[in-house]
Amino acid sequence: MQWCVRLLFLLLLWGGEASADLNITPAAPTLSQTWPGSGNIVFIQDFCLRSTNGNSSNGRAYGLTPGAPFTLSNGSNTIPFTATWRGTTGVTSTLSAGVGLVNLPGSGVNCPGANNVRLTATVTAASLAAAPAGLYTQILQLTLDNAQAIPVVVPVTLSISIGSYISLSQLTDINLGTFDGINPLTGSDVVCVYRNVSGGYGVRASGQGTAGAFVLVNGASQVPFSVTWNDGSGAAALLPGVLLSGRGNVNNTSLDCNAGAANNATLGITVSAADIGAASSAGLHSGVLTLTLEIQ
Repeated sequence: MQWCVRLLFLLLLWGGEASADLNITPAAPTLSQTWPGSGNIVFIQDFCLRSTNGNSSNGRAYGLTPGAPFTLSNGSNTIPFTATWRGTTGVTSTLSAGVGLVNLPGSGVNCPGANNVRLTATVTAASLAAAPAGLYTQILQLTLDNAQAIPVVVPVTLSISIGSYISLSQLTDINLGTFDGINPLTGSDVVCVYRNVSGGYGVRASGQGTAGAFVLVNGASQVPFSVTWNDGSGAAALLPGVLLSGRGNVNNTSLDCNAGAANNATLGITVSAADIGAASSAGLHSGVLTLTLEIQ
């Protein structure tokens, strides 16, 4: 009897590309700043981005879509910001809320020695100054997708603390005119006092004379003048370097009092005829008055 044995060798070959890779770190950064009362606030966050074709070391292009809105919020109050994205090649693109960037060059390396992409968000000083005091926050969602790997969503928390703030604007030079030999010279300037929360303030004035004296100068010749401040409750005298407290009637809705249409304080200047007549020389006399507001 003869046995016939057939051996079937099956060789299963499987081949294919490993799944694409997309990751970014840190995964959920938090950026916080306190506004000092001047200048822009700039948030900068560096990331390590890896976007590849499977196990290849070659980078794969990716897209980036930032969520909306581009504002930081405190209740119903909002502050706008702008944002940019610097990619792996160093090219910076402006971000728009809800609008995607496409075909951004990826990277197949794990950021040896340094991160390779950067998010920058900027809040202008004007926007900050016009905002009521408080803590403003926003979670900016960044969605990254390279069309193969699972999309990655990076929540970036931005927060700004704004303290109580006061400003003085709408100031212009005061031309007192020419002395007629008889009458005093007077002038005034209607200005804007803004405060980002309700409350009062004090005002302090200093001239360019000795100990801050209020004087107009022409060489060695000096002519004294007097100063008043009227917040709407009546004109009150200012003395050199002395705080005039208890002022009010601030604007807390418009940083520039609606471009000057709602200015709320008046600076008054008076030069007596006697003081002008006592000047040691004729000619143009001028002076500088420095005003300082203090929150109360």
